[in-house]
Amino acid sequence: MALYIDALSWRAGINTENPNTISTSIRKCLSLIADEMAKNGNDFVEIEDAETITEGGFKGRNPPDGKTWLQVLIETSVFRRDPPPYSNDIDPFYPPSELVRFSFQRFQDHLMAKSLVSKVVPNQINAAFDDGGPLNFLFYDGIPENGFRYEYAGLLSSLSTLYPEKFKLEFAKTLPNWEQHWERNQSLQESFVESFKWRCTDAFSEATQELLNRLDGHNVESLGLLLEVSMTVNHPFNALLLHSHLKQLKMPERDSYWTNWVNWASLEEFNQIERIVSWSLSIRGRSTDTKHLELASLVLAWALSSSHQKLRDRSTKALTTLFLENSSIFNFVLEQMHDCDDPYVIERLYAAAFGACCIDQSSERLGNYSHAIFAKVFSNKQPPVALLTRDYALGVIELTDSKGILSSDINLDDCYHPLGSDAPVFDLTEHEVEKIAKKVGDQQILSSASSEWGDYGKYSIPGRVNSFLTTPLNLPKPISQNELKRIFVAEVISPYPERVEALEKINEFNRLSANKFFNLLKSGAFDEGYEKISTLDNKRKIGARLHLESLLNEDELARLSEVYFRDGRGHEEFDSIDVQQCRLWITKRAYELGWNSTLFPMDGQARNYSRYDNEIERIGKKYQRIALDEIQARLADNFWALQGWSEEPCVYRYSNHDFRRNIEPTILPNDMQFTGQNTNTKDWIIEPIVKLPEVDENNLRQWPFEEDPTLSMRDKLIKINIKGQHWLVLHEFNIDKKKYDGPKQGLHGMRYEEFRFFYCVFLKQGKAKELANFLSTKCSLDVSSFRPIDFTDGPYLREVYWRNTWESEKFSEPLWESPEGCEFAVPVANYCWESHLDKSLPNGFSVYLPQKWFADELGISMSEKEPHIWLDKSQNVIVQAHQTIENRTAIVIKEETLLAYTRDFELEPVWLMIAERNTWPNGNNSGSCWRRSEGVMWLENGVWKESGWNKDTDN
Repeated sequence: MALYIDALSWRAGINTENPNTISTSIRKCLSLIADEMAKNGNDFVEIEDAETITEGGFKGRNPPDGKTWLQVLIETSVFRRDPPPYSNDIDPFYPPSELVRFSFQRFQDHLMAKSLVSKVVPNQINAAFDDGGPLNFLFYDGIPENGFRYEYAGLLSSLSTLYPEKFKLEFAKTLPNWEQHWERNQSLQESFVESFKWRCTDAFSEATQELLNRLDGHNVESLGLLLEVSMTVNHPFNALLLHSHLKQLKMPERDSYWTNWVNWASLEEFNQIERIVSWSLSIRGRSTDTKHLELASLVLAWALSSSHQKLRDRSTKALTTLFLENSSIFNFVLEQMHDCDDPYVIERLYAAAFGACCIDQSSERLGNYSHAIFAKVFSNKQPPVALLTRDYALGVIELTDSKGILSSDINLDDCYHPLGSDAPVFDLTEHEVEKIAKKVGDQQILSSASSEWGDYGKYSIPGRVNSFLTTPLNLPKPISQNELKRIFVAEVISPYPERVEALEKINEFNRLSANKFFNLLKSGAFDEGYEKISTLDNKRKIGARLHLESLLNEDELARLSEVYFRDGRGHEEFDSIDVQQCRLWITKRAYELGWNSTLFPMDGQARNYSRYDNEIERIGKKYQRIALDEIQARLADNFWALQGWSEEPCVYRYSNHDFRRNIEPTILPNDMQFTGQNTNTKDWIIEPIVKLPEVDENNLRQWPFEEDPTLSMRDKLIKINIKGQHWLVLHEFNIDKKKYDGPKQGLHGMRYEEFRFFYCVFLKQGKAKELANFLSTKCSLDVSSFRPIDFTDGPYLREVYWRNTWESEKFSEPLWESPEGCEFAVPVANYCWESHLDKSLPNGFSVYLPQKWFADELGISMSEKEPHIWLDKSQNVIVQAHQTIENRTAIVIKEETLLAYTRDFELEPVWLMIAERNTWPNGNNSGSCWRRSEGVMWLENGVWKESGWNKDTDN
């Protein structure tokens, strides 16, 4: 306020040697006007009285020529002139005076309150509201039972602020019959809320706590108020108190009280939790003191309990941003939260730390975080029974180890599964689980998770648990059914010619039956002939099997049934865990976590039922997710699993399979490199850009055939940057398309389009020409085999390539009927993270990048600042990608680097092109015309070779 008044003295435009004297006069004048308002119990002063008061305030000082001091103060916006209230009784010959008020209502309220408080006698404080008392005018007709006059709502707020500061009393509690006023007068509660935000930090008491707890929660919410002051340093009710209160509660009580509230509050416009999240996401690179970061980190940590996915995801990234801004914030919040009983919170706390380490891989951060995480998660041999939490914690330690700076006090082997949790007990029945559901008053968790008919039981649980096998880890690694059959044949059948002949007879009958089956399908006589043929074939097969069985002893017969024919069993290579028992276990565990209808009587009401676009999930679904994460951890600790390309049994290692991961922690939503806002797009990488010409409707059918893209393949393959350096395409997609203007025309409204694809593959030296000749002879490219390898919602972007979550083989299987030895390697991967698995990235994110084996052989790594750029050890750009947009993308490599690489590794690059020019006259498929152009290019002794062909269609 003092700063504001001093500024007014400058704005007044009064020339004086000492501006402070003007400021003193203004202060005196303001105080006198406020005193007059307080004395009369009005929020105004008549203009004549205001003139007299202001002249007195500036006594001994002359105003500017032609003006009064009141005019000066009105012109500088200290006061304003208002007309008198309208009345039918106004005498036009004797009109009432104009009124003077302060220009800023809050300023007036404070000064009036200050004047009024000075008139209150401390030892007779309740008398202030009596008839004739200084505060009696606040009530209608001066009668407290009539309630407060609405025009003094702001004054009540100021009084509610000054009373505790001066008298150490809450204004509301000094009122006669204060509890009745508190319940009936919303303005009184709102005044308390305003004072709660603005009063001095030493003006709080037990009475303050009592009034906070008495807020009705409809128009004024105590949690919302606590969030508003949560980041005020030294405020007794800031985030430290909120944290202390929430941590004392058990998870179900806290979810009923806090999580439900924050879920819905986060949907309101300009809500406080979103303000804290947004502030935290935007602070990187700013100068922010540690105390504010610590307070914000506590609020964000508790927001991680939310079942509102967008809030939870954005809070996770906001926490990561705080850690990046000040590394010690992680240590602070970890110490506060490490023993929290909510797995949702703990999981994302470590996710935020993992993200910070991946983004900033400095030795100081990695050493600090790995030491703290090992101490809290792995050192006591009892890590959280939560799969994703373990994965994030392990990731930090593995990243530190990959940099060669892992402390000798940390044993990396102690961080891998198995980690000692008990195996889930599978002896449940549906009836037992139904009884539990009935006891807690629920049907939603039961119907969602307990069977294949529920959304969670059908879509979420099987894919997460199917990879775990029934064989415990304390038994030898299980053998596949094919391998067991091979061993059976080798041991029991092959040594005996008669048995070999008998088994071959069975297999021959099986082959004949299959051929007959397909022939019937082709002939269309399946219904008439199948039953007759099937009966005859079954008799023959039964007879052949009986003959084989007659040649075997009892043990061999058992192996034949169990291993070779798998009687009564499925045809999977390994026996997987019982999915239905997992469903029942998860349902039961969700209830054990504390869900009941008393705490959550309206759980899931007014929500979106989409599995992919569900703003707020019910709390019961949160407990289902926690239970699923827990059972996966228990299975990982106790059973063999199938993971990776080989599908060989192994001890579970990472969460990048089976869509277990539910956020991309290594990408921040405010980073322009990931939001499409990066202006450094390097358009030369995608030039020449496909751009459709203007085509007259009469010439539309002829347009596709006016150009032959195969004649200019090399020009599009070689890119030249502004420095004149030559780059070669590893993959490119370029398209332009147009619809008919106006309302939809025809079947789909498309008019014409043009696109092109380039693919690069590597073959072993001497094989490029063979493959090119094979493809040219065939004149048909199926490019699905040459596409970049997709990594969707699996590995994290910034796990490249220090972590074995990026798996691929170098050479793929050869094309069908291609020459021997023409196996090829695809050097490019397509990383993609979808938005439904990270609501902080509304458009998801994708980028093309070199495959792991390719990057390793080139000796390059992704730039820490730009994920589209790959650098060698001297920080030279070797590979770079164009930022993916809807219509075009490309990834290129320095020509000299590629040629040197293929020479050193005895490889040959081959490029394949597919281009099309399509038209749809009148927006219909009938009458459509197109040219499909395909081609192949390669280098032969340093000389470019190419072959191309066109396929024209003119309907």
